[in-house]
Amino acid sequence: HGGTIHAVAFAESRNWAISSDDTGTILIWDLQRILHSNPILRWMQKQIIARLKSQHGPLTQIQVSLNGQYLLASAHDHSLLVWNLDQYNEPPRVLITHPDAEITKIAISSDHKLGISTTNSSQNNVFLWDLATGNKLLSFTGVPKPIQAMSITHNGRFIFLGSEGTITLWDLLHKEKIAMLEGHTGTVLDIQATLDGTFAISAGSDATLHLWKNSFVWPVLAQERYWKILPRSKT
Repeated sequence: HGGTIHAVAFAESRNWAISSDDTGTILIWDLQRILHSNPILRWMQKQIIARLKSQHGPLTQIQVSLNGQYLLASAHDHSLLVWNLDQYNEPPRVLITHPDAEITKIAISSDHKLGISTTNSSQNNVFLWDLATGNKLLSFTGVPKPIQAMSITHNGRFIFLGSEGTITLWDLLHKEKIAMLEGHTGTVLDIQATLDGTFAISAGSDATLHLWKNSFVWPVLAQERYWKILPRSKT
């Protein structure tokens, strides 16, 4: 790389590793060659499969679909780039999300069809994209505050949005907010849901981790110094 490396990801189905930097460059690495047991062959073989270049400044986040087909990247100029890795030599689709807001989180649904991006704007800060066509399917205000964390459930139907002090759960099928998860006293910086949607775990600037059950009403685990018993959530 010719600059600071901002993000890395695996395309496990292809046995690739992918990295991006602040020159707008993405490198695709061949893990099979890198991990070759013969050090001489490892040194002789080409380890970089492709070098992708964008004209949109530093690429700060990257995500790869589970089937290895799509690469989603957020750029410093507030655009979202999508490469079809079956044709990685072709230019990416450029998706303009919000010209005046920074992209805070990106994700790809587990069925490989949807790209999701959030911004630090207080309005119209969640975007859903068709990765195959590049069309914007939906945009809405997930919370009236900058979004700092986001996670999508395995079935692609629900997303968790973390902001200052709260986590909001949205049903994308019905386009409605279905729960407010309250308990953090600082900004929610990350949240992840299990594949089956049974649990979610969140981390915040208040130095606490919260574990949420899918009913969103009962605390499920408490351990001093690490876990905090949760209050009943409001829906």
